[in-house]
Amino acid sequence: MKKLAIKNMPILKDSRELKNIKLPKSGILVKVRDGILAQDIEKIEKEESEIKQILVLLSRIIEDWDATDDGDQKLPITVENINLLTIDDIKFIQESLSFVKDFLAKANPQDMK
Repeated sequence: MKKLAIKNMPILKDSRELKNIKLPKSGILVKVRDGILAQDIEKIEKEESEIKQILVLLSRIIEDWDATDDGDQKLPITVENINLLTIDDIKFIQESLSFVKDFLAKANPQDMK
């Protein structure tokens, strides 16, 4: 039996853009994905508080960073470690991502003017 050759089939992969962002308060360089996946939403929606949802979201989109502890050991990207960032750094990440800007524009169009 001859196999059918299927051409030009779409490839399913993570196509979110990677952005490097230097945080203004801490000076930490973070590499983040500009977007979320369905699996991210599932994890985020399990959290009851809005603040915890934001921290989980950040833990899902931060791919890498140069944050270290006092012993110069690189810190893992966890909700607990992200919780140590200043609110200014967290807002800066959010404001640097197009998917957050798009979401906020749809939710509060008057705030984007």
